[in-house]
Amino acid sequence: MSKSKNLYIKTFGCQMNVYDSERMATSLGADGYNE
Repeated sequence: MSKSKNLYIKTFGCQMNVYDSERMATSLGADGYNE
């Protein structure tokens, strides 16, 4: 039985921070993390 890996990203600041957060979430999603 494997444990589910979850992530939560809270973004502050400008639109580039939002873009960076989305990129991190996409990358971590490929590694098995769920938002």
